[in-house]
Order: sequence, then structure tokens, then C-alpha cells
Amino acid sequence: MYLPDLDDKIRKYEMFKILSCLPCLTRLDIEAKLEDTRPNYTWEVLENIHAYLPRLEYLHTNLPLAAITSADIKTINHVTPAKNLSVIKLLDHNMDLGWLFYFSLKYPKVRVFESSMVFSKINRIEDSPSEEVMSIIMAASFQFPHLKSVVISHEAVVGSQHTVFWKLLHQLTSSLRSLDYSLDLASFGNGLFSGFPRESVRFSSTTLERLSLIINAKPHVMSILPLNFGSCSRLVDLTTEVSKGIIEIDVLLDSCTSLKSIHMRDELITLSPKAYATSTPHGLQKMEIINSKVDSHVFNFISLRCRQLREMALCSVRVPGSISQETGNMCIDMSYTHFEVLKLHDVTFYWLSGELEAVNDRDDGDDQNQEESSSGSSNGNSGDSNSNTIIDISGGDRSILRPYEIYTINLIAIERLNSVLRPRHLGAPKPLIHDGQDHGVSIDKRAWFHHYWGNTNKDRPRQVWMLGKPQVKHVQDYFESFQTSSANDYLSNENRYPVGLVVKRFWKRDLPRGYATLRCGYIGRYDIDGTHFDHDVDVL
Repeated sequence: MYLPDLDDKIRKYEMFKILSCLPCLTRLDIEAKLEDTRPNYTWEVLENIHAYLPRLEYLHTNLPLAAITSADIKTINHVTPAKNLSVIKLLDHNMDLGWLFYFSLKYPKVRVFESSMVFSKINRIEDSPSEEVMSIIMAASFQFPHLKSVVISHEAVVGSQHTVFWKLLHQLTSSLRSLDYSLDLASFGNGLFSGFPRESVRFSSTTLERLSLIINAKPHVMSILPLNFGSCSRLVDLTTEVSKGIIEIDVLLDSCTSLKSIHMRDELITLSPKAYATSTPHGLQKMEIINSKVDSHVFNFISLRCRQLREMALCSVRVPGSISQETGNMCIDMSYTHFEVLKLHDVTFYWLSGELEAVNDRDDGDDQNQEESSSGSSNGNSGDSNSNTIIDISGGDRSILRPYEIYTINLIAIERLNSVLRPRHLGAPKPLIHDGQDHGVSIDKRAWFHHYWGNTNKDRPRQVWMLGKPQVKHVQDYFESFQTSSANDYLSNENRYPVGLVVKRFWKRDLPRGYATLRCGYIGRYDIDGTHFDHDVDVL
């Protein structure tokens, strides 16, 4: 049913006039042309639809629905269930506690539920229910025994009402197979993080197979948000995009034993203190990480636990770690991993000095804002070599660079141990060393790469090239006599572009910073910053 742009009263009258002639209708799609996106429709519109269409099984509408007020709760408590409805999809609807209460009473047999917010409808003043109203809400069962798929995209204010909403939402997972949950968390007035239930960001389900959890929050709303996954024994596909989120990857793997694919964004990914207490193999096959910070030991651990991992994509990822004082090497040991797909885009390795360790665990919000500002200015100047800004940190103001950029490692070695791809069912041929350093393993092929300032490309100021034989010989000779003390002295007297790079012809200036090694059981073709390489063809 298409509703043209009319006055709301006329539109409602015409809509119900048509529906009154269709009592046997089982599916209804309402598409309204909306010039005015204000929520001028209430829950009573749904009541009237079901009154006219008692056999309705499928409902899809984009009518902008208003929030349910505390005054409506007592009336809603006596609604007649629409027992035939199994699918409901509401576009331009903001899910909240009142609506969750209404749906729990109205649709006991719903199988598929979707609620997506298109235009912001958030109230700047939270409607705080009275104790009587809250007792009515809490007395409801909130059980959806037939519910299999849920999509919720909404906006909420930090406060007590949303705290209750979180707790009740978890009851939906008792029968769900798929859940897509997206939240824009806002704060007005003096709303702070203290009003958001940290412990509630936890999902435990024996039925859930697919979960997408996206939480966007402004820096002033909350600081750091640990993600605590309970037992999700059937979860296969997981997406998490949580502002300031922290994931302990070993805890996640232990909780989600059937996980095959994981996508993580905007998070700090690390290991718990008990990460190596168990070595139970895990069947993870695909991993994508975007705009996050990942401790270097996480990759070593994943290779040990997840020997079926075949695909890994890293985009805008920072990898802090320690370099060997003897060799200058930060070794990312993924010897158990045989890659079919490997993509590295804007991946920054950096080593932790004394001053950087002091800020490594702090809130990264300021760094991220600075990164966006710096990236914008860098991109804008990259087309003209005369307009590029070189930053002198020789005793001057280092605040222009983000802390980790002072210690970035721009020289990367990718090496493989085997010349053929190992079948998935076979184990790795060698024991794995957990300290992330070189222990004289036999290398099949090693390729060297260098990231440099590409000042001729406005869209890609950071570019990569593969070192040839003469450059490789120079690198190998240099690191045979590497000393971290001399490297520190050199770091304090060099010039850098805004993203911590040098132009290509000065690549040797990056040698004192050491190098990062990504060691793989096998790797064939891969992508680094948009450039394709073939380990069998390009590496001699």
C-alpha cells in the first residue's frame, strides 16, 4: 500500500477506509511518502490495523512511530494479542522500553522482528516511569518462544530506563538464531558513563548462531567498555563494533567454541592473564579487524589456537609490541597459519618505549581525533611535494605526532616456512615459540617491504614497495649489528612527515627503528595497502 504525501488525518482516514474492506488480508506493506519525519503515529495505529486485519501474518511499514509514554503503559497492559502475526518490520521506528513491553504482549508468536531507525527521534528529557509503571513492565514475561531473527537499530539516552531495557533485551536471546543490534548512545545534560550498565554488554545463548553488536558512543558518554561474552556454544558468525570496546580474544574463543568468522571494529584487542592456560584448538577460519589496536601477542596466540584460520584482513590497525635488543625484530609468529587470503591496509607496527608504555593503556579517544585531523591535513597536502609538512621532533614539540608515530616500524618482512599450502585437517609441522622472537627456524622465502610517504597521490599518502636484492643485502648487514641504544639516539634527531614516514629515497632512515616480521606457515598472494604481491613470483 502506497500512501502519498497528505495531511496525517487524511492519510489515516484513507488507509483505514481501504483496510476495512480487506478483513482476510494476511500480508500488509505500507510505504508512505514522508515530507514530515516527525513521529506522528502511535501504537494505537497498529492496534487499528490489527482490528481491521485479524488474519494478518506479515506487517511492514515505514510510518514514523512515536515513543510509548509512561501514561500509555497501563492501557497497553490490556491489549489483545495478534496471535497470527509472525513477521513484523518497522522502518523509521526507535525501539525503547515502552515498545519492547508492547511487543511482548502484542506478538507472542512473532518469528522475525525488525526495527530500524532512519531519522533521529530521541527525547532530550528521559521519560522516567513511576514505580507503579515499572512494576507493570517488570511483571511482563518478555518471552518470545518462537522468535528466531531480530534486527534492532535505535538511539537511546544514558539512563535508568535504558539500563532496564538492556536487561530485558537479553531475554530475547533464549530462542534467537540471528541478532543484529545497533545502538547510538547519547547523553544530554550531565549524563555520564556511570548510567550505562557495563556488566550488561554480555550475551549468553544456546541458540544464537549469528550476532552483530554495534554500539556508537561519544567520548563524553563513556570511556572504556569491556565486552563480556558468556557461553554462546552455537555462535558461528560474530560482528562487534563497539566504541572504546575491549575484547580479550582468548575469553571470546573459549566462550564461542563454534565461531568460524569474526569481524571486529573500533576496539582494543588483547589477551587475558590466563590466555595460555588452555591450548584447546579452535575452528576459527576468517578474521577481519578494522580501526583497532591489537597487541602483537594476539596474533601469536591466534595462530596457536586457530589452526584452521585461512583469511585475515587488517585495516587501520595499530600493533604495539617489543623488539629484540639483539636483532631489532618484532616477530609476529603465525607459524601455524596457512593463509589463502591476507590483506594488510594501513597497518602500523610500533615498538613500546618507556614513554609510550605510560600512555599505551590510556583512553585512545584523543589519539583517534588527532588521527582524523592529521590524516585530513596530510591528504590535503600530498599532491604537491613543496606543500608537504615535515615535522621536526629533534628536541621540539612532539605533540604534533601521535605518541605511537614516534616509534613506528616502517620496514616489514613477510616470511613463510612452507612452499605449499597445508590441508586444513593437518597440524603444523613445528612447535610454536610463544615469545614472538626469531629462534633460527627454517624459512622458505622472505620478502622485505617498506612503507614511505607517497606525496604524489592525494588519496594514498602511505605507500609500500618491495625491496630488491641490493636493498635486502644492506638491511641484512645492518641488523646483524643492530643495537637499540643507537636506535634511540637516532630517533630523537630525525624529521618525519605527519604519519611518521619518510620519502622513498630516504628509506634507510627507518632502519634504526627496527623491523616487524610476519611469519606464516604458508602464504601465496596477498595485498598490502592496495598493492598485490605473489610470494611465489615476486620473491626470488
